[in-house]
Amino acid sequence: MRVGFIALAVATCLSLWAAAPARGFAAEIEGVGFDDRVEVGGVPLALNGLGLREVYIVKTWVAALYAPSPMRSAQALIADPGPRRLAITLLADVSIDRIARGILDALRANHDPILLASIDAQIQAFVAALRAIGPTQKGDTLVLDLAGGSTRVSFNGMAVGEPIAGLLFRDALLRAFVGEQPIDAGLRQGLLGLPVQEQGGAAGAGPGGAGARAD
Repeated sequence: MRVGFIALAVATCLSLWAAAPARGFAAEIEGVGFDDRVEVGGVPLALNGLGLREVYIVKTWVAALYAPSPMRSAQALIADPGPRRLAITLLADVSIDRIARGILDALRANHDPILLASIDAQIQAFVAALRAIGPTQKGDTLVLDLAGGSTRVSFNGMAVGEPIAGLLFRDALLRAFVGEQPIDAGLRQGLLGLPVQEQGGAAGAGPGGAGARAD
């Protein structure tokens, strides 16, 4: 009797497990899946696009961009003050210093020295947060949450450093990824949900920070 009951219970559990929907992802790139929706600062965000960062022929990391609603224009993505999330997953044992250098190079390429000087404190805080992460390896995740006028850095689900205040820095960071001179052209197209081969999509504010907001 007891054996029969146990067998029935096991069979029931197995059938329920089989019937339960497996956790799926809205999209996948280079074998990495990303959720279709996340929440940042209490605001639900939807997946805007996925992109791949390549250095020469090496696939170094993939990223997902989340926004309150689909935005295919970099200008609209930056101008709208709502929250954003950039979620990065490493595809190789690339150092955090290399990632930081790439972002900083794109920041400099998209802004003039005057604007960069005005956000220098935030840039230094951002670099310090990245460098505090230490060694990295394939599969690690880096998340940048831009909400409430601040930028928050997380690594493998853990917050790193203090929130970095400033909408001007937030806009500049977005331009590094989707501006006229992004860290990677193909990555930019993917994050905007545009065909990667298409290079003539709408661009964000160009060098000099044209259209940049004042904090």
